[in-house]
Amino acid sequence: YAGGNVEFLIFDTETFNYEIIENKADYVESELNMKTGWICYSDYPMLRDIDTYNEFSQSGTEVNLFVYNIFTNKKIKVATSIAKDFGPKWVDDYNFQYNDPNSGRRILYKLNFND
Repeated sequence: YAGGNVEFLIFDTETFNYEIIENKADYVESELNMKTGWICYSDYPMLRDIDTYNEFSQSGTEVNLFVYNIFTNKKIKVATSIAKDFGPKWVDDYNFQYNDPNSGRRILYKLNFND
C-alpha cells in the first residue's frame, strides 16, 4: 500500500456502463465485500517500522472499527480499542470477524439492517 485515495470502479458487463465511487474508508486495515458494497475497516494507522509500532502501542490512542457502504454512504461504528488493530475479514455477504481487543479472540459481527 503506497497511500493515496483508492476508488472503486463498478462496471456493467452487459451495458458497458461504469461508475467510479470514491472510497471514503481509505485505510490500511480494510476489507471490501464486493457483492454488497460494505467495507469493514478501522482507523488503525500504517506503521512502517518496529519503533513506530512500539510507540503507537504505548500511546493509548483510540482505534475505531466501522462498516461503511459505498453505495448508500451508511456508516456504523462497531467497536473501539486502545492502540490495537482489528484484522477484519468477511466470512460471507453480511457477516465479518474481527479481533476482540481485550481477549484476542475473533468476534463475529452480523450486519443489522435496522441500525
